[in-house]
Amino acid sequence: MKLEEKALRYEKLNRNYIFAPDIVYEVLNTCGDLKTNYHEYMTTAPINCDKELLRLPEADYALCCALLTMLLREDYFSNGSFMLRMRKGQVRPIIERILYLLKNDHAPHMTCFSEKSLEALNGFYVYALIDPRDDKIFYIGKGYGNRVFSHELESGK
Repeated sequence: MKLEEKALRYEKLNRNYIFAPDIVYEVLNTCGDLKTNYHEYMTTAPINCDKELLRLPEADYALCCALLTMLLREDYFSNGSFMLRMRKGQVRPIIERILYLLKNDHAPHMTCFSEKSLEALNGFYVYALIDPRDDKIFYIGKGYGNRVFSHELESGK
């Protein structure tokens, strides 16, 4: 999904008065921003949502998505907590930070796999490069380690 499309979805979400968990989940999932590995982004163990939310002012795009996912997971285990956090004003700032990052070209991009991800890959993987102008695949590669990320460096972007 292109950044402009993501921004439109988050803008629409931000205009709502109430952020229902299922709607936030749908936007995160549709944009490909739902972090099933959100716990890898957190610094507290067990996860302390209040402490993690203090990281928001300096959060990058991936961390913002992980924070929203964290709050949705908290709600799953403690029904109603998401709406409580929404009323306390803890959800809108995350969405606004995501919008800021999308609009100021600080959007999601990875520069390397985490050690945990590299272990899970257990060797080689196949990847595709997509031309952002037309969203068409122009290259299929076999990668090892962080090879997939070298293409962006080689392109000078």
